[in-house]
Amino acid sequence: MRNNLFEKKTSEVKYRWDEENRLLGVDENGFVSHYFYDANGERALKVLFGNGSLINIILPSPDNSNSYDNAMIRRAVKWAKN
Repeated sequence: MRNNLFEKKTSEVKYRWDEENRLLGVDENGFVSHYFYDANGERALKVLFGNGSLINIILPSPDNSNSYDNAMIRRAVKWAKN
């Protein structure tokens, strides 16, 4: 609230899916998540960008039972930046 006026901020969320109906990306006001899948169709990793900068790379299992090589992560980050 500024000068007794409320400012309403609008947000826009965009989603992208592939031909197999898997979520590929979400763009929410400049914060972008890209999703990548393995050969079995399971979500392999999530790459987060905010205002054009890499924020985080998330692997799907908290116990790190899934392992993905650095080459896959580098390809995903390179693809997501473009």
